[in-house]
Amino acid sequence: MLLTPVLGLAAFTGGAPVRVAFQPGLVVGVLGLAVLALGFAVAVEAVNNRRLRLGEVLRLGEES
Repeated sequence: MLLTPVLGLAAFTGGAPVRVAFQPGLVVGVLGLAVLALGFAVAVEAVNNRRLRLGEVLRLGEES
């Protein structure tokens, strides 16, 4: 919204005014997708750590 007057977007629309709208649904969707991706990454990391027994190796100082 702040860059619309600076960029001069009306020149690309044939002089028609450029409407800028804020869509809260888009923000909620992006945040939801970010939370979902973070949850998936944490789950994959937990599965890998459990499979490789990293916690046990760190406690005992042994290599697998």
